[in-house]
Amino acid sequence: MKIFNAVVVSHLVSGLASMVLSAKAYNKLATAYYKMLRKILGGKAIKKKLMEDGTIKHEALSNNAVCQALQTVSFTTLLRTRRLKFLQSIVAEPQVHELYLACLCGQYEMDIQT
Repeated sequence: MKIFNAVVVSHLVSGLASMVLSAKAYNKLATAYYKMLRKILGGKAIKKKLMEDGTIKHEALSNNAVCQALQTVSFTTLLRTRRLKFLQSIVAEPQVHELYLACLCGQYEMDIQT
C-alpha cells in the first residue's frame, strides 16, 4: 500500500488541493481510486452469499469495506487531508503563497500604498 499511495494516489490527486471539482469530475476520480483498490484486493473484494435455493450470489463489498480491508482512507478523506495540508502550508508560509492569497483576498503587495 505504501507504493500505491506514493506512486498512484499522489499522481491521481496531485494539484487537486486548490481546485474546485464538479460532481462529475469528483465521481470519475473516486471511481478510479476505488477500482484500483479493488484490483489490489483481487478476488477478495466480493462476498459470497448462499441463497435459500442453494445457489451462491456474489455481492461486491462497499467502498468503505474495501478501504477497511486495505487499512486506507476513503477518497473523500484523502482529498480533504490534501486540502488541509495545502491550507496549512499557506498559513505557515504566507510569503511563498503571496499570489494565491492575493487572488483570494483581492490585493497584491505592490497595490498597497505606503
